[in-house]
Amino acid sequence: MIDQAASPIAVQHGSRPWWLSRALVLLALALLFGPTLVSLWQGPWQDDRHSHGSVLALIAAWLFVHSLSRRDPDRLALERPEPVLGGLSLLLGLALHVVGRSQSFLALETLSLIPVSAGLVLFMGGRPLLRSLAFCHVFMLFLVPLPDSMVDGLMQPMKLAVSWVVEHVLWMAGYPVARSGVILSLPPYQLLVADACSGVTSLFMLEAVGLLYLNLVHHTSALRNVTLALMIVPISFTANAIRILVLALVTHYYGDLVAGGLFHSLSGLILFVPALVLIIGLDGLLRRLARSSDAPAVPDDDPDVLPPLSMGNSPWPVIGLQTAALTLVLAVVVTGLGHWMTPDPASAVRAPELASVVPKQFGKWTVVENVHQIALATNDPGAKSKDQPYDQVVMRTYRNPAGQHVMMALAYAGAQQQDVKIHRPEVCYPAQGFTVTSLQPMHFSDGPGVRMTTRGGGREELVLYWVRIDDTRTNSGFHARWIILREGLKGRLIDGSLFRVSVALQSGQSREQAEQVLTTFVEDFHRAVAFTEAGRVALPRFW
Repeated sequence: MIDQAASPIAVQHGSRPWWLSRALVLLALALLFGPTLVSLWQGPWQDDRHSHGSVLALIAAWLFVHSLSRRDPDRLALERPEPVLGGLSLLLGLALHVVGRSQSFLALETLSLIPVSAGLVLFMGGRPLLRSLAFCHVFMLFLVPLPDSMVDGLMQPMKLAVSWVVEHVLWMAGYPVARSGVILSLPPYQLLVADACSGVTSLFMLEAVGLLYLNLVHHTSALRNVTLALMIVPISFTANAIRILVLALVTHYYGDLVAGGLFHSLSGLILFVPALVLIIGLDGLLRRLARSSDAPAVPDDDPDVLPPLSMGNSPWPVIGLQTAALTLVLAVVVTGLGHWMTPDPASAVRAPELASVVPKQFGKWTVVENVHQIALATNDPGAKSKDQPYDQVVMRTYRNPAGQHVMMALAYAGAQQQDVKIHRPEVCYPAQGFTVTSLQPMHFSDGPGVRMTTRGGGREELVLYWVRIDDTRTNSGFHARWIILREGLKGRLIDGSLFRVSVALQSGQSREQAEQVLTTFVEDFHRAVAFTEAGRVALPRFW
């Protein structure tokens, strides 16, 4: 697979193969990852949680150019193609790309760029060249969209923490502030610390910028580098607290129209300016404290130090023409395989008409109108997306003669994918200002489920629910992903549903008593739905 004539130490920039091999590799990369970039741009990069991705992609591209331009011509003799390691890494990356592209698993598809790039680097210059580009590949990890379960798991505690800090700072400053969960009351306004204000996005962005800063300044003290990298986390949190504090004060004095308009759009500067000042200031302090421990300058002839050179004096690595051509062929095959393995939409299960299946009255239960429930999605209804994954939603509140109220929500999604799938209540409730106080697996009479308690809005709510993916009830997000992936690789688009019942605990009512009300309601509902012909057809899709 390797042209010996195209070895990095033998190729001259005036020979024919070097530009042709580069063109073939660039074409292969464009064929593989052009659609990935489009998907990132149209999807996660438009989301507040991953809006930093496009900036980091440009920085990653610049890092490769910058790192290659600093290569020392005297070290070219150490660079030898390693086709075995390169081939293994390339094949691993292509396999990840096929699975990610065909199963709409954008995180896996983006991650595949790293082993593909590492494999090409090994083909060009082996491990010495890979080591010189190691930071570039580590930095590319920041391009991978984090799983929603991880982001959501970080958001709620960070929102609670920043709300607590802002509340106490305002209280110590003499402002009449109160807090309920992530809602700050600063008369005459109430401010919800939304997901975008949690600080998760700024944390990853500032961590990436901090690591980039460390890479560019080339500190020789390992302790100093590690300390600065770790301190970026509290720096990011502090900067985000300053941002929320400023927004709260602007709202208090000038109203929500000013705070929610241009000022809110520019509030990112309020976050990054103090964060960068704190990073640079902390670096200066660490420099003074660690000046004596910094390693002395190493002479230019030391092989472990590469002096910065201009791009014109630093020859760039070249891949063999045969290897480049084979890479392009593999890219074409992988692209076609990804399309071929994509599940057929015709395999999706036909959705039942839930509104006609769910009765408004059954047994002793009767529908009560105009009762607010916690929404099943984390954004407003609209086009189907990862934040609005449902095709049908039925939400009703029932009351029995004893005056007991039960809120029921039933949601159905006909096509489950890795990035568009059923939302679990422990995600939706915190997104709307509630705090999850307990979360436990339980077992209904006919299958597993989850018991959850929440607090918010001046009430405590007991929630029982289950999630069904295809024909399996699952209490694990990882298990749900595995079922979707397993069936997707078979070419099947599978459906999923969520059945949720909840009750607001009344004064003097125990959780055990509330749970008994809910389980009785579930049993009565099942008997009523199973009694009708339409219900018997639809029941397996959500029970």
